[in-house]
Amino acid sequence: MNSLIRVFRRAAKLITPPSLRPIAYLNSRALSRLQKAVRTGPFRGMKYVAESHCSAYLPKLLGVYERELHRCIEQACELPIHTVVDIGAAEGYYAVGMALRRPKASIIAYELDENARRRTIELAALNGVEGRVDVRGACEPASLRELSSAGLTFVVCDCEGAEAELLRPEVVAWLGSAVVLVETHDFIVPGITDELCRRFAATHRIEIVEQEPRGRADYPFDNWYVRRMQECDIVGEGRPAPMKWLWMMPKT
Repeated sequence: MNSLIRVFRRAAKLITPPSLRPIAYLNSRALSRLQKAVRTGPFRGMKYVAESHCSAYLPKLLGVYERELHRCIEQACELPIHTVVDIGAAEGYYAVGMALRRPKASIIAYELDENARRRTIELAALNGVEGRVDVRGACEPASLRELSSAGLTFVVCDCEGAEAELLRPEVVAWLGSAVVLVETHDFIVPGITDELCRRFAATHRIEIVEQEPRGRADYPFDNWYVRRMQECDIVGEGRPAPMKWLWMMPKT
């Protein structure tokens, strides 16, 4: 029976016009109502570019992307942040979002992909913060060591396993007093969550945040067609495995 259902779904996909396929339809329906502005969440009202880099576009536009972290972002925005360091910035969701929320902070966005860097620059310009978002290429331990340690630094890190190499307080001294939010990738670097907890245990209060399920209720523009879609098609973030984040606040 399950194999017949899979065959039916593949056949249905082949004969369905591209504009009516779930992701394209949901994106188009949201775009027509939101005019490329983030609907809710910590970056509500941020004007957005036409596509995302290596992540689901629709959850960002709706403002439910990485919803598990919203309270962490709100807590960070209440702090006297001097510098935001975004490692693995993609098209700039967090870099530009934090520039809007913390207008006096300096923003440094590291991103390997050239097209994503162009998108970050475009996103910053759309939101009038292009002069405050410093977009850079590859991030190395030496890159981090060279950054100024003046004031409080907020590190947002999503770099597909490179956190194992980059987040070393014994190498980058100022990490010991920084606020850190890092997505860990145990499916790439086995045991990295536990290893980072060990590295920061002496200097930080550490909370492990786990991925929450998404569903139909996260999509606000319901209709008969949306109600007939599979739950996982609605605003899924397309992750290869259940993810975890470390929310790390300095003890001092």
